[in-house]
Formats: sequence, C-alpha cells, structure tokens
Amino acid sequence: MTRIFLIALVVLGITQLAVAHETAGSWAKHHDDAASARSIDLDRYDNMGGDFALTNPEGQTVRLSNYRGKVVLVFFGYTYCPDACPLTVAKVSQAMGLLGKKRQQVQFLFISTDPERDTPQRLKDWLAGFDPRFVGLRGSLAELAALEKRYWAFHIKLSPDSDTGSYLVNHTSRLFLIDQQGVVRYLFTPDQPATSIVEGMRLLLKPNSWWARLRLLFAS
Repeated sequence: MTRIFLIALVVLGITQLAVAHETAGSWAKHHDDAASARSIDLDRYDNMGGDFALTNPEGQTVRLSNYRGKVVLVFFGYTYCPDACPLTVAKVSQAMGLLGKKRQQVQFLFISTDPERDTPQRLKDWLAGFDPRFVGLRGSLAELAALEKRYWAFHIKLSPDSDTGSYLVNHTSRLFLIDQQGVVRYLFTPDQPATSIVEGMRLLLKPNSWWARLRLLFAS
C-alpha cells in the first residue's frame, strides 16, 4: 500500500511539473504576443498632413474633414500598380475585418497618383474588389503635387514602354494613420502586417481617459 502511494505521489509530481512547464510556456508565448501587439507607438506629426479637397468617383468633393470623428487611413497609389498598392489595400481590407464592429468608425481613402489612367469608374471598380466602402479620390496633377508636399509624399511617372505605351509610377508606399481630429499619428511601412494596422486603429478608438485628454491638450 505504501509503495503504491509513493508511486502515485511520483506520478502526480511529474504531472504537476509537466503542467507547470506547459503553463509557463503558454504564459511566455502570451507575453511575447502581447509585446508584439504593443509595437505601435503613436506620435503627432503636426507638420505633416492637413485637410484637402479631392473628387470621388461620383463627382462629389470629398474633404478629409468630412470624416472628423473617425479614424482615417490614407494611401497614395494607383490602380495599375503591380505590387505595393494591391498588397497594401488587401492588407487594409484584412485589418478592417479583424477590427470587427469598430470598423464603422474607420474610413480608408485611396488617393490616385495616376489620374490620367485612373478614371472614376476604374477607381471605383478596382477598390470595390477589396471593399466597396473604400473611397477612391482623384485630383489634377497640380492638386496632387500640392497635397503630396504637405504629406511628405511623392510620385514619379516613369517612361512609357516603347511597344505598349504602359508605364509605372514610383510613389510613397507609407500608409498614413490619421486620428479623429485630422492629425497624422502613425506611418505604416509596407513590411508591417495587418495586425499592426489593427493595433494602431484600436489605440485611437480606445475611450479617452482624462489623462489621455490632458496629454493631448498639452501636446497640441
């Protein structure tokens, strides 16, 4: 009886050690995941950005200030882009899905850097392939140049192909995160995953505490 009892104690001890090891491993993984999720540090880019007025595919004038009270994501690109643009827009679409119901508090604006080929209908149809709620915007080349200057962005039209006449446009690949007051708060780079975009949006969508409001007041 004593021998069986001792064997049982040994087995129990081994089991508890295994559970403890597994728990510690799970905690460490959770801790690492949490640390990764907190990789977004918001800032205030007061010398960058600002309100603008461009035209949507329906011919209506759209201003950034129309979305005051919402979080806004802005990207400069073009529909004929072979890589960065479709990848970024798809990533934003994925992030919106991960955001859940709060997605209604966020708007994505795609500003064309190729208004010559990005006709209103093409812009609308192309974005609808990712999410029909995404808004495409166009302006004249002069309007685009002035806007890019304020957003520290750029675009360069490359020489057309001698046979097909098609061309590429080099452009800024950053995704701008803009808060509910119209201030640029973060610049996402192409290598950041959709989960980082979600984290950035959630930080802005959190209910403001009195301390957060006080910090914002002194930062402005």
